[in-house]
Amino acid sequence: MAEELLAVAGLRKTWPGGPTLSYPDLRLEQGGLHVLAGANGAGKTTLLRMLCGLEKPNETWDATWRGTKRAVAPVLGQDATYLHQQPYVFATTVGAHLCWGRHANRARLDEVLQDHALLKQQDKPLRELSGGMHKQCCLAALALTSMPLVLLDEPLAGLDEAGTAFCMRMLERMRAEGRAVVVATQQGLDLDVPGAVRIDLQQDPA
Repeated sequence: MAEELLAVAGLRKTWPGGPTLSYPDLRLEQGGLHVLAGANGAGKTTLLRMLCGLEKPNETWDATWRGTKRAVAPVLGQDATYLHQQPYVFATTVGAHLCWGRHANRARLDEVLQDHALLKQQDKPLRELSGGMHKQCCLAALALTSMPLVLLDEPLAGLDEAGTAFCMRMLERMRAEGRAVVVATQQGLDLDVPGAVRIDLQQDPA
């Protein structure tokens, strides 16, 4: 059995005058791919944001991180990294974005990207590229980090066949490094990845 990275129980989110989202207990394993499946409004994005501290649950955080009780969520940029479904990109070049704040050398960058078109576009302003390329560049940047918890919100949305293949390769790479990868999707990603753990969010928040 794979080693547990993060276990969470009793997670709930309530908005004043709005819905209450109740989540099943979670056990995220190192090297595991965990797929959050559910309709719009089921709380997939909210869960990802709570798991990295961008959103606070309404009740006491009951979590265990690598076997130790933890009072707060994993810290974004230290324990966890998060990719929004429509990632914001800064006014910088492709190469600067890939290596910003990271200890990525050229050999590692070449290894991650292999023959990807981004290798030949490192001097190009990132904002001049398509939305699909924005997402692939941001995903590659995540792959260049060493954060043990990777949270991805609809990573395949808007990608063509080549972009989808690149995304899947990045997922497998991060899993092979022993990182826990959590993906929110409505696209049945778990059906195409052997060993993926499906987490159904079937609540009706209305």
